[in-house]
Order: sequence, then C-alpha cells, then structure tokens
Amino acid sequence: MPTLSRTRFKHWLPDLIVIGVPLIVYGLTLAPTIFALDSAELTTGAYTLGLIHPPGYPTYLVLGHLFMQLPLGATDPGWRLNLMSAVTSTLTTWLAYRITRRFVTHSLSALLSALIGALSFYVWGESNVAEVYSLNWLFVLLGFLLLLNWIESGRDRWLYSCAFIGGLSLTHHLTSGLAFPGYAALIFFNGRRRPALPTLLLAALLFGLGLTPYLYLPLRYAVNPGIDYAHKYLQADLSTPAGVAWYVSGGTFRSLLRLMPIETQLSEAWAFAKYVLYNYLVIGCGLSIAGVVTLWRHHRSFLAATAIAFAATALFYFNYDVFDKYTMYGVCLWLMAIWTGPGLEVLAQRVSRRASYSVALGLLGLQLIVFYPQSDMSQFTSIRDAQLTELTQLPERAVYFGDWETVVVSEYLQIVEHHRPDVLVLNLSYMVPEQRELYAAQLAGSNRPLCFSRVLADQAESDGALATRVGEDCYQLRWP
Repeated sequence: MPTLSRTRFKHWLPDLIVIGVPLIVYGLTLAPTIFALDSAELTTGAYTLGLIHPPGYPTYLVLGHLFMQLPLGATDPGWRLNLMSAVTSTLTTWLAYRITRRFVTHSLSALLSALIGALSFYVWGESNVAEVYSLNWLFVLLGFLLLLNWIESGRDRWLYSCAFIGGLSLTHHLTSGLAFPGYAALIFFNGRRRPALPTLLLAALLFGLGLTPYLYLPLRYAVNPGIDYAHKYLQADLSTPAGVAWYVSGGTFRSLLRLMPIETQLSEAWAFAKYVLYNYLVIGCGLSIAGVVTLWRHHRSFLAATAIAFAATALFYFNYDVFDKYTMYGVCLWLMAIWTGPGLEVLAQRVSRRASYSVALGLLGLQLIVFYPQSDMSQFTSIRDAQLTELTQLPERAVYFGDWETVVVSEYLQIVEHHRPDVLVLNLSYMVPEQRELYAAQLAGSNRPLCFSRVLADQAESDGALATRVGEDCYQLRWP
C-alpha cells in the first residue's frame, strides 16, 4: 500500500506543481483592491449582480458574485475578484499542461511549457486584477482538452461537454468563438473519427443550453440592479430580443471593429510579433516554432486546429481599434505555450534532455527576473485612493462628469464601499447622445454643482458650457 500511495503521489506531482507554482506567484503579486478601467466596473457588477457595458459578461458576473461569497474573511471585494483571475489563470495553466502532455513523452516538458505560458508578461499581468480574459482562456483551452478526450476515448460525452462549454463561453466573451473554427477542424479532420448526425444534433442542443446565461440580462434589467448601464447610459431595452441581441453583440463597441487597410494590418502584425517576442523573451518563441515543426510531422490535425484559433484571434485584434488590445491576445500566448512542449522534446532529441530542461528553466528564471517587477501589484492602491480623494472633495449633491477611467472607480466607491451616495456620477465615455440630452433636460432646473474630472474640465470649459468655479475641477453650470 505505501508503494501504491507513493506511485499515485508521483503520478499527480506534476499536476500539483503546475497548479501550485502559478497560484503562489499570482498570489504574491495580486492587487489588494480594484485596478483601473474594466476592473472596477467588473467588481461593482459582480458585487451587485448588475448590468455593465456590452456585451454584459453575464457568466463572469454570476461566477464573480459566487466567488465573492466564499468564506475568505473580511477582505476587500476588489481583492476577491482579483483572486478569481488568479485562480482561473492557474486552472488554465493546468489545462495547458494536460493538453501538452498528450504530445510529449515526458511530463516535465509539458509542465515547464505550461509554466512558461503562465509567466508570460500579459498572462501574468491579467492574472493579478479583475478582468474577463483569464476566464476566457480557461474556456478556450477546456474546449480543446474535451475534444482531445473525445478523439482518444471515442466517448461522445466529451463532445457533448465541449458543445455545452462552447455555448457557455460565448455568454462570457464573444471572442471565445474565434476558437470555434479550430474546434470544427479537430472534430471533422482529426484522422480518427467523426461524429454521427444524431450526435451532432444533440451537441447542438447542448450548445444552445450553454447560452442560457444570456437570460441574466433581461432578468436583471427588470429589477433595476445597483449598477445598470443599460438604463443609465445606453438606453438599451433589454426586455426585448432585439435589445438583448444588440447588447450581447457589443453594442456601441461594434463600430471599433472594422477591416483595416493592408498597411495598418501589416503594422499591427509587426507590433504583434514584437509582443510575442517580449512575452517569451525570444527564447520561448524559438521553442514554440520548433514545436510547430514537430506537431506538423506527427500531430498535424491538432496543429491545424490550434493554428486556426491562433490566426483567427490575431486577425480579429489586428482589426479592433482599441488602445488596450495587447491585453487581449492571451489565447495566442497560451497556444504558443502548448507548442513549446513539443519544442522542448525536439531540443532533447537533438541535444540532450538536460539541455532542454536547462533552457526551459533558464527562460522561467528570466521571466521571473524581468516580469516580476512589472507585474507586482501587491502594493498598488493608488487608483482607488486618488479617486476616493477626489470624490470626498466634491460639493454636496454634486453631479460628477467623468470619463471611463475615473467614473468606474467612483461608482465602485459609491455602490460597494458606500462613499458619497449624494453625488450623481455620470460616465460620458459610455453615454449615448440621447441619454446626454435627457440628463441635460433633468439638470436644467437644478442648482446642483457640476463637477468634471481633470480630463474633461478643459474641454467642457472650452465648449462654453461652464460658469463659476466652485472647487478644483468643479463648476456651476451656465444655461443659455
């Protein structure tokens, strides 16, 4: 019995390492409270089960709300949701290990390649704060693992599970659908088996079942939750199918996705190449390319499936006109990490296994040295603290106009931490023109002080819409 126990422990030891190492690293560098941009908004949305900007992220908000209920002591709500990112990224690391294990002869090659992915710069950074991407990576890699299980076992339950997860992933982040062409390639061109028509029909039904979290949007819209961007900013009627369809398809953000000119796409491709070179410090890119070569020789269908998902993700963001797109290429980084495992095997065959592992460990060490100082957010509270100071200084019953970066933090401070409930906070970055006109009409007969974030103050003053200054970045409205 002791021998059997030791054998089982040795068998599961790589799994424990590949879970434990990133969880410890992410835990040490985890932000103690909310971060900027979507982080604060997502935390408020999960805390209140509210409605945030399109596409709404219903699955994330529900899971985040449940995560906040865990008995973790009197911890900051922002920290709790940051921890969910760390946990989902850790699970993604384990999935990458499990996928890679199928294409290498030694578990250590798969373990090291998964850890290389976990410590890439943007994966690490997005694992320290509340963001939607780590859960998206989890869904995409889980789909690939389930399909590999289906191909190897011949049991359709794995295909059914993948279909359900595929539908569920769309209710979290639409870009998970960029992996679907890769899934299809693996289902129909794996060289071993294809599903029968009845199997596909049942899979389609389970895919539809996975979409049911979209019901969250009309259900929460009906009860006016604590944060409600549909009513407050967008005038989106989520009680109708058309309104829900508009919301989940990106709403006002759809205009940012358009086919760019070829010169712009080439520029984006060059920027992307530098991005992956930095994340893997060049060395990892070489290992990944070597892995692609060996997968082409021995596991062509899997390579084709992952390459399709990689290309679809990259091309999508080449044509997405947002300033923070480089936080969004995580799926590409994880697929490269999976390819790195066979790359390490090639190096082991051509040189020696010791040399292969030395290169991998050296790369991990470099990633820790280079990326730890940039990724360490364990003392980062400045965004929350600065906005709390500004919110505290506002006059009584002020109307605070801000942009995306400032208002989402103010809303968190008001709704979650209960600071300054007398202030009306409005986000001009999200507000549709019709809603601006409605607020203007409502405020026309009001004597409430109008206050602007520093970003908006100069612009508002130049528009001639302001009068007497009553405080720092705070002005009394002059009506025509």
